[in-house]
Amino acid sequence: MLEAIERQGVWWQPDKPANKVGGRMVFHRNAGVSLDLIGSLEISGGRSDTLFGLSTDSEEITLCNCIETSSKESFATSREKDKTLRSKTSRILAQMAIIGGHFEREQDILFQKVRVSYTHLDDWANTSGLRTEHLDGESHVIFKMPEPVPSVLDENWTIVLSFGADEKYSQNSHSIEQHAFVLVESKHIEQFQKFREFVVRLQGLFTLLISEPVFPTGVEGFIPVTASEEGKPQPDRPVKIYYPSSLSDISPERIHWFQMLTSLSEIKVQFSDLVKNWCNRYESINPILSLYFGTLYNPYLYIENRFLSLVQSVESYHRLTMRNYVIEEDEHEARITEILNSIDPKYQGWLKYKLTWSNEPDLSSRLKEVFDKYLDDAGDFLNYGNNAAEKIVQTRNYLTHFNPKLKEKSASRLELLYLTQILKKTLEVALLTELGFTIKEAKKRTRKGRDYRNLLSYKSQLVHEAGSR
Repeated sequence: MLEAIERQGVWWQPDKPANKVGGRMVFHRNAGVSLDLIGSLEISGGRSDTLFGLSTDSEEITLCNCIETSSKESFATSREKDKTLRSKTSRILAQMAIIGGHFEREQDILFQKVRVSYTHLDDWANTSGLRTEHLDGESHVIFKMPEPVPSVLDENWTIVLSFGADEKYSQNSHSIEQHAFVLVESKHIEQFQKFREFVVRLQGLFTLLISEPVFPTGVEGFIPVTASEEGKPQPDRPVKIYYPSSLSDISPERIHWFQMLTSLSEIKVQFSDLVKNWCNRYESINPILSLYFGTLYNPYLYIENRFLSLVQSVESYHRLTMRNYVIEEDEHEARITEILNSIDPKYQGWLKYKLTWSNEPDLSSRLKEVFDKYLDDAGDFLNYGNNAAEKIVQTRNYLTHFNPKLKEKSASRLELLYLTQILKKTLEVALLTELGFTIKEAKKRTRKGRDYRNLLSYKSQLVHEAGSR
């Protein structure tokens, strides 16, 4: 999660540098960027694409997509005759703050690479460059930076899982702390918005592989710098970027590699292809991901809502990746024509509308096909035989329409917990195959961790309940 920051300084509009106003800028990962001014910048229409700032530590700051939300003016009479004192304050909200540079327009925010840190990335990378040797009464700590792991997406874009280290020492102690981060690199200068799309996609990838919510903890862009007069290459100039992230107040707990679907050490050889496949498939499966990630990023979601979201996600996955018709279209059209010609013409329009989606598989058929492909032992595993899909459909219908006649056939509380985990695991297998895993590999990777233990526990309780009836 991006750190909260505060900066005191002076602020102005790029085209009005003479009108500088003092104030304080605050960023919080949920609330976003706010600027409280002692005075007013007199922004025309209350909106400005960018504002400039200079902090008390001489940092150049750019605020993007700014809107003045409040302005207050106070008056007081001074002790001096016929003199009135005036004071004015105003507040501005911005969508993004950049510390380290001034950019007159948002389209001027151009980089060739962006560095991103994520929660849980160090645990997922599970790679250390540290080792200790004990020789002749001496202890030697040896550190070698782990090699970066690249993924070339195309002729322009490259994603690199890389490593850095912070070294601290005093008279009695010496520490080296290694950390992992991701570099998104382009051969050409690109707008930040393009890099931000990769930041979001990679956040989704790590969330899937780790099976826990993942958030950016730091975003840094690098501006190419021209060579010095002596012709020596100059290091790129870094700027820090801050923007809000919803639901990022979740406190990340330490996750061990064996609790994840997979860690870097298990897929290092495949890493390049997995990242490439994910980025290429992301847009086409995004409707599925939004529903799936929604159940992970909202820990306070009721189990009924979690169940419904996962049912919808599996249904959408089937629609987007599998056969979406019952019979061939020309055969179906001929059947519809025959049916319509056999009834009174005054009912044809009504019936034709009712048959609009009649060639699409129903939810039960979709679930069965997905289960057959990704859970080939679904009969035993689900503990419902061939009725597992029907139980899910009946429960979905009851929770959607709340028809009392459907309640008896819907799942009990324990069954609902169990079926929700089944749907989640099914979807994880499917998404891992989209990355490039075989179905066998994907199943193996989803059968571990806390969720899988919960699933087995629910199943055991259901078996016990059935045996005690």
